[in-house]
Amino acid sequence: MPQTNGDLQKDVLNAIKWQPLLNVAEMGVKAKYGVFTVTGVVDSYAEKVEAETAAKNVAGLKAIF
Repeated sequence: MPQTNGDLQKDVLNAIKWQPLLNVAEMGVKAKYGVFTVTGVVDSYAEKVEAETAAKNVAGLKAIF
């Protein structure tokens, strides 16, 4: 059964939550048809890459912006 946009959004936020450099309270995620938009403020390029990597590990991902 395909995941809903809400399920995908929760999965990405949970993946971000487990990354030690990131603060999930400062991040936002929108999901639509497997395309994610991750928003928020990070303090370094390393944090940006970590957020992207966490999102890319979520099943159902088609693209990330």
